[in-house]
Amino acid sequence: MKDRKDLMSISQFADLRGITAETLRHYDRIGLLSPAYIDPETNYRYYSILQYEQFGTILELRRLNFSLDEIKDFFSQRSVEHSLELLKKHRDELHIQLNELKKEEASLDDKIRYIRSIPPRSKAMTPEIMDIPERYYITDGSVVTDEEGMGFTYTALESRLQDEVSPILASDRMGLIAFTDDDGQLIENKWIPFIFVRKNSSKKKSRSFAAGHYASITSYEGWPEQNKPYEKLMEFIMEKGLKVTGEPLVFFTVDITIAADEGEGITIQIPVEK
Repeated sequence: MKDRKDLMSISQFADLRGITAETLRHYDRIGLLSPAYIDPETNYRYYSILQYEQFGTILELRRLNFSLDEIKDFFSQRSVEHSLELLKKHRDELHIQLNELKKEEASLDDKIRYIRSIPPRSKAMTPEIMDIPERYYITDGSVVTDEEGMGFTYTALESRLQDEVSPILASDRMGLIAFTDDDGQLIENKWIPFIFVRKNSSKKKSRSFAAGHYASITSYEGWPEQNKPYEKLMEFIMEKGLKVTGEPLVFFTVDITIAADEGEGITIQIPVEK
C-alpha cells in the first residue's frame, strides 16, 4: 500500500462528513471525486485528507440543490468567471422556483380562506340580501342541457386559466346562469356555464356581472337540487317587495373537489332592486 499518512479508508473519509461510503463510490463511478489511491492487490479505495476542500465544495453545492452534472461542470473549468456564471444561473433558476412556490402558497391561502368562509349548515336555506361588487367571468355563451355538456364546456373554459395555479379546487369560481320562464319559474336542464376570473381581462375575453344587490341562499341538499332553494329565495324576494333584475346565478359552494356527493352545496343569487 502507498505510504501516505494522509490517506483514509473510504469509510473513514465518508464518516468525516457524515455521508455513506456508497455515495463516494457513486461519485467515483461518475467521475466526480475519485480516490487518491486504489490498492492494486485489494482494490480498496483510499482518500486523502487533502481532498477535503473538493469534497466539501461538492457537499455545499448539493445543499444548494445543484445536480451532479452541474457540479461536474463546476469543476470542469474552474475559474472566477465560470464559477460566477454557474452560481448566477442557479440563483436565477432558484428565483423562478421561489416565485412559483409563492404562487402555490397564495393559492393555498385563498383556498383555506374560502373553505373557512363557507356558510355553516346551520345557516342553510336562510335567504339574505348581499351587496356584491362587479364580478368578471369567462364563458363561451353556449347553453347546456345536461351534465355531460356542462363537463365539456367547463373543460374548455378551464384551459383558458392555464396561467393560474389550481384555479378551481376549493373555490366557488364555477357557476351557471340559469333560465326562468315568463312566470318566473326555474327552467330545469338549461344553463350557461361560466368561471369567474380575478379581474377584467381582454386576454381571457372576460365579461362581467353588474355590481348591486343580490338575494342569496345556500343549500346543502346537493346538485342538481335547485328548485327548493330557488322557490324559498323567490318567496323572500316577494316578501321584501324586491324587483328581480336578471337571471339567477348558481354557484357550486361545496363541490366534489372537497366533499362527497352528499356534502355538496349550491348557492343561488338573484340580482334585485330594492
